[in-house]
Amino acid sequence: MGRTSMTERSFRPSASSGGSQATGNAFPEAGCGSDRAGLSPLSRGITEVLWKANRGYLAILPALATFSVLYRHGQAYPALEFLGGIVVVGTFLAVAAMASPRPRSLMVALFDLLDGPAWALAALVSMSGSPIDLAIQAFSIDAAATIVAVLLLAQFSSLPSRNERLASTVFMLIALGAVVVFFWPYYRAELPGNGVLSLLLCGGIVQGVATRTLLLSGKQGRSVRNDGFGMILLGVLLWLAAFLVGGALHPTGM
Repeated sequence: MGRTSMTERSFRPSASSGGSQATGNAFPEAGCGSDRAGLSPLSRGITEVLWKANRGYLAILPALATFSVLYRHGQAYPALEFLGGIVVVGTFLAVAAMASPRPRSLMVALFDLLDGPAWALAALVSMSGSPIDLAIQAFSIDAAATIVAVLLLAQFSSLPSRNERLASTVFMLIALGAVVVFFWPYYRAELPGNGVLSLLLCGGIVQGVATRTLLLSGKQGRSVRNDGFGMILLGVLLWLAAFLVGGALHPTGM
């Protein structure tokens, strides 16, 4: 068998890991995991609904943002945008599937669902934009935060070898560059002269990096579950449809 990849090693528990990592019940300090015995039946039901809503939102968000930006601005370099989009969406969905465990707290479930959209909604209000703007801003915040978090873990984790660290760094930098290129036409038009929008976007990315770094660092040894693969597949298929349809409808866009 070949050498273990950096992604596999980055989330593998070390020999000195605590019991929560060894059993797959990682990140207990944030109130996430399968043990929700302390919740009332009503709270458990609401928490489950919010968790499923969050995963559904994360699965469709790349497609909504891609359709929105292509519908409005079109495709300058379709082949490059397609390849870059696959890298970004694949990374985003894989991390989302791994870093969104069932919360044990109703407040944590609400935070998981609303942290990214809240920043994007505040940015939307600052520019009096439309729902198209909301989708673009929410995904660009979450995608950039996810990629930077993985990039940081690749630098500071003791697990990957030097070559694996370099490969992961290059891959994440390519993905980050793809986010910038993909959404550049939109932000080139919207950011100049809007300092509040810039601050809100940066604030959302910083908060997202901190949250995802903490979540992922507690996920060593945890693989993507079967329902996570379904989420990834759904998200990729929706994104492919959005990429094709959004570009095709651009001449009628706003």
